[in-house]
Amino acid sequence: MRVPKLILMCMLLAACGKQSSPPEKPATAVPPPPAPAAEASNVAAGAGVEISPGSQQGESADSFFNPKDYPDSVQGTFIDPQKLTASERKYGIAPKRDPRITYQDGVILMEHGDEAIREARTDGMTFSFDAKAEHVGELAEGKIVFATGRVVGRIGQLTRDGDTVTVKLAPITLTDVIKKGTFLMDSSFSAKDLIFYTAPDFPNTIDNTANKQSSDLRREIIEPRFLPAAMPQGMSPLASELGKNLSVTEPPKPPTLPAPDLTLTAGLKVQPAVGADGGIGINFSYQKNGVSFDAYGQLVLPSPRVRFLLDIDSSGIKTFGIEISGSIGLRTSVTAMSDVGRFINVDTTTVTPIDITLPCPLAGVPLALNFSTSFTLHTKFAAKSSVLTSSGSWSLGGTLFVGKKGGKESSTVPPVRYTSSLAANVSGVSVGINTVGGAVKIRPMIGLGGFGFMTGVFMGVTFSAEVGKQASEALSDCHVAQGSGSLDSGVGYKVPKAIAQLINGVLSIFTKYRMDQDGTLIQGWGGPLFDRYENIPKGCSPAGAAPATTT
Repeated sequence: MRVPKLILMCMLLAACGKQSSPPEKPATAVPPPPAPAAEASNVAAGAGVEISPGSQQGESADSFFNPKDYPDSVQGTFIDPQKLTASERKYGIAPKRDPRITYQDGVILMEHGDEAIREARTDGMTFSFDAKAEHVGELAEGKIVFATGRVVGRIGQLTRDGDTVTVKLAPITLTDVIKKGTFLMDSSFSAKDLIFYTAPDFPNTIDNTANKQSSDLRREIIEPRFLPAAMPQGMSPLASELGKNLSVTEPPKPPTLPAPDLTLTAGLKVQPAVGADGGIGINFSYQKNGVSFDAYGQLVLPSPRVRFLLDIDSSGIKTFGIEISGSIGLRTSVTAMSDVGRFINVDTTTVTPIDITLPCPLAGVPLALNFSTSFTLHTKFAAKSSVLTSSGSWSLGGTLFVGKKGGKESSTVPPVRYTSSLAANVSGVSVGINTVGGAVKIRPMIGLGGFGFMTGVFMGVTFSAEVGKQASEALSDCHVAQGSGSLDSGVGYKVPKAIAQLINGVLSIFTKYRMDQDGTLIQGWGGPLFDRYENIPKGCSPAGAAPATTT
């Protein structure tokens, strides 16, 4: 099994189902793959069930982030966004020179860059400057410009038009900008202070079905685990009457703060899901060709504290680490409907062009904490007039920590408990087997840049939920679900290769520079958080061999 890297990713409700004509007797159920041995029991409700004991390796977080070990470090905290100027809030904070930080030779550092910017285009990579502003005359193709914490990159194209200079930027890495510096932070923040940035025209979505590459793409979002079509077949004669009076209760949504919504492709809309209770994530909906899909996934941080460490010298990155603590939780919900009389398979992957961010400048370097999101959605309906809903939540309740020092990895993963059972919350009506899925990855990163070009220290959290339901009038109304989560971490940036190829296709129009499809300077610890299989009624689709995985 390929272990995912650090993934703060969220739900993958996916499964494979098939419809058959009604037999006289229910067909024998084929046992699905079981969850790992420690979690193979069937449960009717998961509230309070511990599904992962937690783990720790290497140094503890307190030891790793001990300021006494970094006497030359520069330290700082998150800043109040209300104290930002209008141009800083719109374009990001400009860098400042500081004797404790050494920048790479040739970097065009604009200490008033936010004031020099005139426009940020909706593609997330094109910016216009006042031609008369300081340092703008130095801009040239191939050079790295550092105008603000969000407007930083290698100039792939430059045009001059009267009093305006417009550049298109290509991605860079942290060490392309910073040659030497040690950064240390220990600070709390509130979700209500987060700032939203959008770039609806940044390359973002791949139709996996049309491109016949869904397995490869989903593999990069989260290690796929598909529930086989093992639910009992067979429906009563009344099944054909279903669909005339559809009625189902949608899972509740958490309260969210006002946020922009974007239409990305035909039928696909996204919106940040940030709540006063600390929920941080994404809402996404799809309405096309008779299929409707509405879901959200959130990393819940009611009282978040962040510790961060990055040590760079002329040899490269020596040490990095990030810790998030404060009653961490995960939650997801989905409502899906079909109104077409045939099998429907929707399968898309999106890297959301929305940055949810909060500045934390250290020694004049305008770093920021950024929550980026990506997701897949996957539905398969076996009949017309079908509805399927589910929701689930998990409590981590402790600290997520990853770091690497002297080539040795350290990590802390808290125990995970179900607080709301996926299988118990499955509901819907249909004349056939339905399966619905989506995968959400939420990736906290502290670094520079914006959207898919942001580079820094990251910890990706992915939580998944896969659900399926037998026909409502089947002789056995079987609900199955498998929830799982994983982490990946490192320094650099990380997008699915197909998305990187999409971005590189855009870059090829105007520059020779490309996005590295791997994008990670240094890989940190990654591994599973939890994995749990459920079926209701107990034994209707019993656990069998290990779940199918990809390599």
